[in-house]
Amino acid sequence: MPVHEGQLLIAGQWQPGQGAAFESLDPSTDTVIWRGHSAAPEDVRAATAAARTAFEDWADRPFAEREAIARRFAALLDANKERLANL
Repeated sequence: MPVHEGQLLIAGQWQPGQGAAFESLDPSTDTVIWRGHSAAPEDVRAATAAARTAFEDWADRPFAEREAIARRFAALLDANKERLANL
């Protein structure tokens, strides 16, 4: 299994975390399956600010639009559940 290099998604952009480096292991084999850096306080502040901005836009949308988006997301999760489970 390839090792995935992890990044943080902040304000729609992938970027490396500025915190401590760490690895995640597959518990059945003890092999590294993911490595990256944790979020540092400045990463958390940037992500929180981006989330607040995104929420303002989301809250301004009509309920019917938000419901349609949520239902589409649920349908995509259901349609891809096997693939997601294998990830």
